[in-house]
Amino acid sequence: MPKLLKICPQCHREFTAYLPSRRCCSRRCLAAFLLSQEYLESRFWKYVRKTENCFIWTGGRNPRYGKFSVSHREVYAHRFAYELAKGPIPNGMDVCHCCDNPICVRADHLFLGTRRENMRDAKSKNRTGAPRGASSPNAKLTESQVREILRLRADGWSRRALSVEYELSPNTISSIIYRKRWRHVSIQA
Repeated sequence: MPKLLKICPQCHREFTAYLPSRRCCSRRCLAAFLLSQEYLESRFWKYVRKTENCFIWTGGRNPRYGKFSVSHREVYAHRFAYELAKGPIPNGMDVCHCCDNPICVRADHLFLGTRRENMRDAKSKNRTGAPRGASSPNAKLTESQVREILRLRADGWSRRALSVEYELSPNTISSIIYRKRWRHVSIQA
């Protein structure tokens, strides 16, 4: 096998590599190199597709956000992008998207906000998770039926009678009556 003379990207010393895939002169230099900002940044941008508006993360994801591995731990890609462009994120702050695209990593689409501000922003844009009530794909009742159940219970119907009438379990009827489910429905129409 031929010997290759290489320059270590970490300490910049010349070394002999017996394998073409060897990057650094030692394990210590390799460990430092793999954590270097330069290497992490080049690795990060390999997973980004730039479009006209957003920079789309194409690497690994949890259901909503991009994930990026740094030193055997996963960080959110948009948080990493924010730190690359703007510096450290203060404790307790969220990195929010003004473009409302959770896999966007474009720095000028990202801003800091508290958890409360982030949730308020999401709620104002109807991005707060699963649909509720009759718009849920699992819904077995309509809002008018829930109002009717609440009215009948107030008139003295038992949970058992309501469960038979509406073909639901007594537990489901209880969760409606005690406002654990369908609490957004008012009794008056």
